Amino acid sequence: MRFLKCYAVLLVIIMAQTIAGCGGGGGGGTPLPTTKTATLKFSSQSTNSGDLIGGFNLTVTLPSISAIQTEIKLDSEGAAVAVPLSSIVFLSGKFQNAAILTANTVAYNSITRELKINYPTTNSYELGEFITILVTVPSSYVPNPADINSNFEYEAFAPFDGISGGNPLEATATASFN
Repeated sequence: MRFLKCYAVLLVIIMAQTIAGCGGGGGGGTPLPTTKTATLKFSSQSTNSGDLIGGFNLTVTLPSISAIQTEIKLDSEGAAVAVPLSSIVFLSGKFQNAAILTANTVAYNSITRELKINYPTTNSYELGEFITILVTVPSSYVPNPADINSNFEYEAFAPFDGISGGNPLEATATASFN
């Protein structure tokens, strides 16, 4: 009988140790991301395929559920402004080899989500893609160009040739957002 009691106690101890290792661990997996990066690109077009761009102004209001990463820099007058990181808002496509955007050429208001880019240049660029913006959005959001195309203003300028130029160019822009 004593043997049976010892065996029963031993069995209870083994079972208790086995059960103690189960459950309550929380899975230990990596949590699903709550945000993702959507890519917004702007391209210019004109009815005259030979047009060249000598600079542009772009103002875009991003969707209410989006954001872009910024850093604080001083503009030419010494005022602190929120400037998108150069890895977040950058010249691309036809402008990819141009000078980088600076605190004097780009600003972002995180409250209104308004991004303003004023890019004057003495160089000439062909029509086509000119800027890329990486936007942080919720993981569940499906980017829609309609969220952008009704919320931006674009003005292109003809190249400055020393005599004429720098005048507004009859060009339009479209956005792709994915």
